[in-house]
Amino acid sequence: METVVTKKLDALHIAYRLLPHRDEVYSAKEAAKQRGIHLNQITKCMLCYDKKKNLIAFLVPGSGTLDFKKARKAIQSNKMSWVKPEILQENYGLTIGAISPVQLIGKARFVIDQILFEQEEIAISSGQPGSGVMLLSKDLIQICEAEVFMIV
Repeated sequence: METVVTKKLDALHIAYRLLPHRDEVYSAKEAAKQRGIHLNQITKCMLCYDKKKNLIAFLVPGSGTLDFKKARKAIQSNKMSWVKPEILQENYGLTIGAISPVQLIGKARFVIDQILFEQEEIAISSGQPGSGVMLLSKDLIQICEAEVFMIV
């Protein structure tokens, strides 16, 4: 199966494994279960705007919740707001529950949580709810130019 994400990873010469699901999934817990991996290896991509309306992609483990205070400190902004689902679809062509950081390269600033950084391999969305992609965390950090902070 080829997706926009696997095409981009191939173009960047990044090694990965495709992890197909039995059913479409839209939650980290269900994705981990269907992929047979630990919830801490699942990467949730949380999208916010900072006070200057710059797009920020916070990458947090499937078991965690973004801590807004820590997130604001990481990006040195006293204001953040969630990107509305209709904006994600209309402006970026993204589907809630199937957002891959790879789809946002060149469009967002990336901040990854320390827990994901400490995992050797992590899973991201393939950009479609029917599969995920497993890759080395160091490769994702490199291609996204992600900053590592404790944001959970």
